[in-house]
Amino acid sequence: DRRREEYEREDDLDRQSQVSTNRDQRAPDKPRITLSTFTGSDPDAWFNRATQYFELNETDGIDRVTYVAHYLDGEANVWWQWLTRIYRKRQQIITWEVFERELLTRFGTSDYHNYNEALTCIRQTGSLREYIREFERLACRVRDWPEDALVGAFVGGLKFDLATEVRLERPDTMHDAMEVARRREDHLVATRRGRADMRFADTRRAGSNQATVSARPNVSNRPAGAIVRRLSPEEVKHRREKGLCFKCEEKFTPSHQCKQAFVIEVANPDDEEAVVEEELHQEEEIEALHEEPEISMHAMAGIRGPRTMRLPAWVRDRRVVVLVDNGSYYNFINTELSEKLKLPTTKIKPFEVRVANGERLQCTESFRKVPIKFNGVTVKADLYALRLVGPDVVLGVQWLEGLGRVTTDYRTGIMEFNSGGRQVTLSIGTEKGTKE
Repeated sequence: DRRREEYEREDDLDRQSQVSTNRDQRAPDKPRITLSTFTGSDPDAWFNRATQYFELNETDGIDRVTYVAHYLDGEANVWWQWLTRIYRKRQQIITWEVFERELLTRFGTSDYHNYNEALTCIRQTGSLREYIREFERLACRVRDWPEDALVGAFVGGLKFDLATEVRLERPDTMHDAMEVARRREDHLVATRRGRADMRFADTRRAGSNQATVSARPNVSNRPAGAIVRRLSPEEVKHRREKGLCFKCEEKFTPSHQCKQAFVIEVANPDDEEAVVEEELHQEEEIEALHEEPEISMHAMAGIRGPRTMRLPAWVRDRRVVVLVDNGSYYNFINTELSEKLKLPTTKIKPFEVRVANGERLQCTESFRKVPIKFNGVTVKADLYALRLVGPDVVLGVQWLEGLGRVTTDYRTGIMEFNSGGRQVTLSIGTEKGTKE
């Protein structure tokens, strides 16, 4: 009896050990994810949730579409009935990828149609946290972007001072880029706060050592013979918006030089007697009017975008491809082409042009009033030499503004404007000029 009890006890221990081993080897329980009904609001979040649901339950292919149709209600269900009818007539199958595209086209925001373009053009206008959130929203919708391209787009869209700081550390992954951006932003904020505290302390010290402070600066510091112009804050704002030089009435470009030096007096709207005087130099104007010259990715690569037109033309005796691009401000010519044409060169103070992906290219030469011949008309444009990949010439906003009223149909590729009393019509592949 005692031996039998020992055998039974050993059997019980073996069974318990086997149960414990089986429990340890068993896969952990899957988290419970429920799929909510979709009625038409926030399609991105709902579709991502549905994708997680099907991946967790290992549901693939057409089964996802069949299953998810039961979770469409209200307006979404009406849309689904219409969509299935259309695809049935076409004798086409609605795959999960097709369902995603149709769903986001119907219920998504207007920028869905080209997430690639939206991600290329993204710019930080608020806090870094808001920028990262918007970048992630767009980045999760694009396809086949290599990580270095994502890093370039992310860094290129940051505010200028922050982007400069991040580039110093050359991040090569999105994780590193975001981490560096957060750290550098904290550093910049602390630096600005320190400078502000120092200025406040200096002001306090100056105030304690000076009984009265003149409301006007010393006018004896004006340069001899300088013409004094008084600009109100509204006039300064107007000139910034129109791209006009602060010293004269001409358009401002990086190579612009005024015939006369000016002293600008900017009136303080809070105190009519308070006047701020400063002599504006060319470098200051570049920063004030266009903080950083920029060229779009479409212009750099010669890729036709939604706001671009590729037109054949002639520069001297050479046939060229001209890209009209309102995503680039200045006009550019391929450096290699300008050397072959031996265009008269105007030396300028070198400046950097930022590509939309964050890359920076240096521009050192300009060419004044270069004739560009479209079949029926010849136009002139100031061009800057830049290393372009696709087009020979890029005509940007700088050229478009000089045309006056321009009518452009990007869908059909037709642009119309007046030149020298003639109605000019340019179109992709053909150009013609007709008299009014």
